Amino acid sequence: YRQHCAWLRDELDRSGRGPGALAGPGAVGAPAAFRLALHTGVFAWEDGDAWELIRDHAWYVSWKYLDMAVSDKRTTPARGPERGPTAAEEAALRAFYCLGSPDAVAAGMHAYQDAARESFPGADIHFVARLYLPGLAPATQREAIRLFSEKVLPQLR
Repeated sequence: YRQHCAWLRDELDRSGRGPGALAGPGAVGAPAAFRLALHTGVFAWEDGDAWELIRDHAWYVSWKYLDMAVSDKRTTPARGPERGPTAAEEAALRAFYCLGSPDAVAAGMHAYQDAARESFPGADIHFVARLYLPGLAPATQREAIRLFSEKVLPQLR
């Protein structure tokens, strides 16, 4: 993410536009502000390996987005992924998620914020935290959301 922010900043500087070119409208009566949004999967867990718990569900979501590109050519319903992720796909997928203990998730989110602020000081940073994984047991989903709201969010304020 740090590298992506640096590439964006370099390209804006190279083109002579600067980060102001990406400014959106400010709040009513406020000046325009540069906003940077980060969309990432978030999963806080206290008991065991969070990745092992969500890996198959995260792969399903990734597969589904890939499947949409070919679904208009298919004449039968999709049955789900026919294979698991390759090692490279799993590494990329795991990197998309900010997961682990509530403290680790908060630290990861702070790291994203710090990376963005290195390239864009004063930017309005927005996180879009994907907290839902299809097929994960509802009780597990609720516990992860509870941990996020009670133990992660207070560290981000």
